[in-house]
Formats: sequence, structure tokens, C-alpha cells
Amino acid sequence: MTEQEFTKRYDQVNTWVNTMRPHWRHLNGNVHNDTDFWDQCIHSVPASTWTAWCEIYGDLKAGAPQSFARHTHIYEDTVEVAKRIDLGKAITKPYDKTGRNKIVFRATMAIKDIIADISDCPFETKAAQVATKKTKPSQAEIQAQFNKMQSMLNDLFDTGE
Repeated sequence: MTEQEFTKRYDQVNTWVNTMRPHWRHLNGNVHNDTDFWDQCIHSVPASTWTAWCEIYGDLKAGAPQSFARHTHIYEDTVEVAKRIDLGKAITKPYDKTGRNKIVFRATMAIKDIIADISDCPFETKAAQVATKKTKPSQAEIQAQFNKMQSMLNDLFDTGE
């Protein structure tokens, strides 16, 4: 494969990965059960994009093995997708409960991570909102509040005699 062909296929896969970014950010990474994510980023992915991934897989792994290290199933998942393409079968089936889509989802998440790592453009999530915890007032603060309230009560019932 020439460098130009590799670049074309890499760009195709990278474009697909970039379609996942808004969903990832909006859902804070919890995309597994989101129907919009599945429809737009998995079910609608053409076989040509998966083919592009299959064709650049070996070169990417040779060039950046550290990016593949934690994705132990990516090779098997890529082979399974390639088999489905070769046999003319659907890569995914919408709303399939038999587990057919599991390897495609797992491969998609791995591809997302690998391309993000190679392109040095990590996926962002929203910053976690930390709830401000009320601290317990000190004894001195409680005593000061008590004295203030006692003074207010005394002033309220002071008859001036």
C-alpha cells in the first residue's frame, strides 16, 4: 500500500472516529446504551470504512504497538468484521439482543482509543461537578451564633426598665 493510499484510509477512519466525539462528550463517555450513538456511529458506518480499518490495521500496529497494548480483542474483532464483509453479511444488526453487535461495539471503542492515541487527540469528557460539602461549624462559631441570637432575643424582650 502506498503512503497516499494509507493516508486516505487513515483519514477515512479518523473521520469516523471524529463523529464519535460529540456523543462521547455529551454523554460523558457513557455511550453504550445511547441509540443516537449506535445509529450515527456504529450502524450507519459503511463497510468501506471498516475495510479501510482492516487495511491499515497492520501498519498502525507496527508503527504504534503501545496504542494497541490494552485492547486485547482488537485483532479477533477486526478479523470477525472482515469475515462479515467478505461473506456479504451485515456488520451489525440494529436492536439485536443476541450479542452479534458486541464485537463491533468493542472494536469501535478500541479503534476510537487507538486513533485518538495515535493522533494525540484524546476524547474529552465533561469535568465532574464536585458538590460543595458543608463543613461542620466549629464550637467557637456556634457559640458566637448563640450569643448573637441571645442578644437579639434580649433586645426584642427588653422593656427598658
